[in-house]
Amino acid sequence: MSSRLAVQSPVVIVPSSSATVIERNAAALMAAELRARYGLQVHICDHEQVCEASLRVQLGVQGRDPLPLAEMAAPTLSPEGLHIAVASQSAVTTVYVLGGGPRGVLYGVDEVLDRLQRSGDGTLDLTPVVQEPDNILRGATFVGHSDLFAPPGSAEAEAK
Repeated sequence: MSSRLAVQSPVVIVPSSSATVIERNAAALMAAELRARYGLQVHICDHEQVCEASLRVQLGVQGRDPLPLAEMAAPTLSPEGLHIAVASQSAVTTVYVLGGGPRGVLYGVDEVLDRLQRSGDGTLDLTPVVQEPDNILRGATFVGHSDLFAPPGSAEAEAK
């Protein structure tokens, strides 16, 4: 398998049968972004449906959902941690997005979309990814902390 995958239609996104609202929203977000950015034909299917695909994106939570490939190599993830791994079977490539919790799934979907955008050519880097956040809130803006608004070197900043 090459180190990059050209993402082509049709794409099938499969959330877990026990997916939370956050995970279902992550699937819907991914579908909408793939359609808007790349003009791909994307379907969200459940496990019982047989959906034809050239790329399958399987979403799940560690310890709750059976995702064999991702489970084999993933360390224990925090609730916002994520693991992305790729496997090819027959003509279908599966991208496994495993979160330590539902928010980890959402961040995993975001990581896949970011990798596609960074490639510039609609290809996906197949290198496995394991991420743990440095902070519980990723990319959050902390409003209301006066020290964030104090000019550097001011008396307010020095007092903090």
